[in-house]
Amino acid sequence: MPITQGLCHLCMIDLVTTCSDDAASATPRVRCVDRISTGSTLDFIRCRQEVAVRSAAFNRSGALAPLLGGPVSNIYGSGMWQSASVASILELEIFQRSGAYLAAGEGGLDRLVRWVHSGESSDIASFLSGGELLLTSGQGIGSTPTEQRRFIAALADVGVSALAIELAGRVFTEMPHAVVEEANKLDLPIIGLPIKIAFVEASAQVLQQLTDIATKQHARSDEINRFLIERLLTGADSVALVHDFAGLLDRPVVLESIAHEIQAYYGGDDGGAHGDIIADWQTHSRAIDIHSRDAAPESACRRVPIVLQGTEWGWLHLPSLGQADNRMDHIALDHAASAIAISLLNSRVTRVRSAHHQSVLVNRLMVGDLSGTGFVQRALQIGQDLRGKALVVAVIGSKTRSSAKVQPEIVTLLRDENFPAVIADVGQSLLAVIALKEGTELHDIAELLRDQDRCIGFSKVAEASDLPAAVDQARTAASTRQPVQFFDDLGLLRLLVSLASGPELDQYVEEELGPLLDAEASNEKGLLETLTVYLDCDGNKSDAATKLFVHRRSLYYRLEKIEKILGRSLEDHETRLRLNVAVRSLAIVRAPQMNRYHDF
Repeated sequence: MPITQGLCHLCMIDLVTTCSDDAASATPRVRCVDRISTGSTLDFIRCRQEVAVRSAAFNRSGALAPLLGGPVSNIYGSGMWQSASVASILELEIFQRSGAYLAAGEGGLDRLVRWVHSGESSDIASFLSGGELLLTSGQGIGSTPTEQRRFIAALADVGVSALAIELAGRVFTEMPHAVVEEANKLDLPIIGLPIKIAFVEASAQVLQQLTDIATKQHARSDEINRFLIERLLTGADSVALVHDFAGLLDRPVVLESIAHEIQAYYGGDDGGAHGDIIADWQTHSRAIDIHSRDAAPESACRRVPIVLQGTEWGWLHLPSLGQADNRMDHIALDHAASAIAISLLNSRVTRVRSAHHQSVLVNRLMVGDLSGTGFVQRALQIGQDLRGKALVVAVIGSKTRSSAKVQPEIVTLLRDENFPAVIADVGQSLLAVIALKEGTELHDIAELLRDQDRCIGFSKVAEASDLPAAVDQARTAASTRQPVQFFDDLGLLRLLVSLASGPELDQYVEEELGPLLDAEASNEKGLLETLTVYLDCDGNKSDAATKLFVHRRSLYYRLEKIEKILGRSLEDHETRLRLNVAVRSLAIVRAPQMNRYHDF
């Protein structure tokens, strides 16, 4: 089994690479030795895996385990964490001193070099994996144009970044024409070395440059990590993190859900190229799905997934928009994605736990297991300070949605306006105990929570000791199913609601309105609405016609039909009073059963 020895370009100690006889198909095994030699066929990553314990320079950096990440190679690719362009390598002291020059492949000067090798074998390409600067005296290049072209093509095929050829007379005194032609065709940089140089010294200088770059990148990575962790510790949510991250990179950043809906975006004004992308985000984002999971084409977007507990939640995008590809931006993108995942997960867990604690507290108050004063004390333990404040209880229902869907909206509205509150889902409604801020009144809370889809009942303003009674008041007010109903304004409805728990109210409605309800069910539509508006207008036909948007003659016709069905005159004050009570009772009778009987 042949053995080749060389310098380990990662840990700066010597190594032996042992291969099987079939070198092309072998997987090299690497071990470090105590003497320096050249001609290494080592793969950088395999070296790191086997000799990392002795790689003191690499292990001193704290950035090898990024936030929520693993080994750098697993996150950022094979060795691209530390790399330098061919153009910058040419500026090193040893190449400047030796008069090194670019003989071919000018189009490849921006190629990245991630390590350096020296070798004289004609099949050296089979031992390389891309990104190398290959140093050679030229012994393996070949003596004929065909051999030389084949050698250059093989190096380009495996992704070698550049080839430096000694032209000091051991093999060549000038650059072979075939080498120049083939390299120009493939944009493979060829460096001419007019004098002999120590390849070990060249390797050391390249390694030093790569180490310096890696050190700066590690420092920048640590800086980004610290920044994101500090923002998490101060309670930044995903929207704030996107804003901060975009400012950090001075580039647009987009956070989207798995359904390609924008959840957060920051990138300055909406003009320019990124404005075009945002305006047609669905098209842009879905087009990326035909590419790899980790990245879109550089001209489109760089993105990483946001994963919560093993489930893909969405993506964090870094639109390129023609900007230079910055590897540190991509590294930072991974860190930001991890921070956003932590923020989302923490927010989800916090919401669930808070909802559970508040639900337990409210239920204990409702069943009498906790006094009003005890409720306020326990509320402080879960972060809601209701002490020494005027309190109001609100029961909030929705006409079209479940309480679970409405609850986050109510929580957000009260939190954003700094109203301390304990809110719980109690069935078909929410029950909220809200502390009024100094200078605010009950009507301010009502206007804040008012919505055309909601039905809200409010108690009187109460002290802590009166909370149990306030709960009953709010439930009574809510049972009217009005958009906003204050307990103090119930009037007659307060008595009617108290009757709703038994059959009396249903019987009264049937006795007073039964024939009219039967007519409505038989396609006589609009009569109940006409009666309700007429009674609300206290029998004023002109006002009723205006509110109903009908001609007065049409109103007269409807009223005559109602009188005929009910067998009574609507001109009679006593009749209108009885019907008014019946119409109001009907709203309570038709309310959902859980609301009617206060079984929240």
